[in-house]
Amino acid sequence: MNQPDLLAWTPPPQRYRSTDPSTSVEAAESVSPAIRDAQQQVLDWLGKQPNGATDEELLAAMGSRSSHFRTRRSELVDRGLVRDSGQTRKLASGRKGIVWVVK
Repeated sequence: MNQPDLLAWTPPPQRYRSTDPSTSVEAAESVSPAIRDAQQQVLDWLGKQPNGATDEELLAAMGSRSSHFRTRRSELVDRGLVRDSGQTRKLASGRKGIVWVVK
């Protein structure tokens, strides 16, 4: 699977409202658009999964029971680097989970 071109990513428009205080504006502007280490871990691992993966599978692979890596996956979706495959897979709970893939 091809690795996405991270340099082609453009940040979303403003991360603050015109009514936000100056400290919020400064904080929003200080956020780097660069991909973070945990996001890269998720992207690398997910890119190696030929059939994609659910969040449950992602957390198991990362050795985590917390939602930290699910949040990183969500951020990658927001950045357009990961997408919903349109498929679901049965989770341990018996419910269906979205199968995520690298774009």
